[in-house]
Amino acid sequence: MKCILALSVFVLIAISTCVANDLIVGNSFNGHLIWQQKMEYMGIPFKKRVKEAFFSDPGLNVIKAVVARDLDHTQASATITAGGVGFTFVNLRFKSERGSGLNYAVELYSKKPPATLAPISKPISMVFCLIRRSEVATRVNISTSRKNSIIMKETINKLLHC
Repeated sequence: MKCILALSVFVLIAISTCVANDLIVGNSFNGHLIWQQKMEYMGIPFKKRVKEAFFSDPGLNVIKAVVARDLDHTQASATITAGGVGFTFVNLRFKSERGSGLNYAVELYSKKPPATLAPISKPISMVFCLIRRSEVATRVNISTSRKNSIIMKETINKLLHC
């Protein structure tokens, strides 16, 4: 009987020390990671640390999930103050327990992959010429009158020599 009581007390203590206040909003399954940051601030004796994190996606990806994990398993809290799931921005507020710091890993997921710029492998003037050729080529296909097609052919020939 004493063994069972001691074991149950040990299990309760183990569970209470592993409690973390993680913030998980939305569904990150099959989502694309668009932002990841570690929020780490040292504790100040007898004070609560309050920090805010702001994220706005210039690619206009709609946020699918917000995940903020408490890495220290303290009684710190994370809340969404604005935006979040369904928006292109999110404001997060982190508040530590008195006397301890903050240690959170924040991840944001979107529905589509983030827009990335392809590296330029050709000189810029060449890229400009290629873009102009494709624009003119589509105009030649669209134009139906004979006069317009002659003008477009001349423009294409000029662009071929740029």
